[in-house]
Amino acid sequence: MKERQQTRRRRVLYAALAALALLMVLFLPGPNGVVRVLGRRLRARQLAIANRRLETDIDSLRARARWLSDPDSATDFARRLLGADSAAAPDTTGR
Repeated sequence: MKERQQTRRRRVLYAALAALALLMVLFLPGPNGVVRVLGRRLRARQLAIANRRLETDIDSLRARARWLSDPDSATDFARRLLGADSAAAPDTTGR
């Protein structure tokens, strides 16, 4: 009976030590703690998503710049921006 109690106490002690060791590893302060590593991974994933979004915006802006660098496209854009009837309106600067 006494041996059975000692075995049980030993098992409880080992389980408590294992739980304590797990908690220490998870919340270990410093650069190698599991929480920090997971936080870094999450941040890297968020930055990668933001980077893809910005690269898409850059591609869109470059395409628009190429389109506007064409004189015919720029004229068409200006006409649509100022209104269709502005093309037929006389020049008010006297030139």
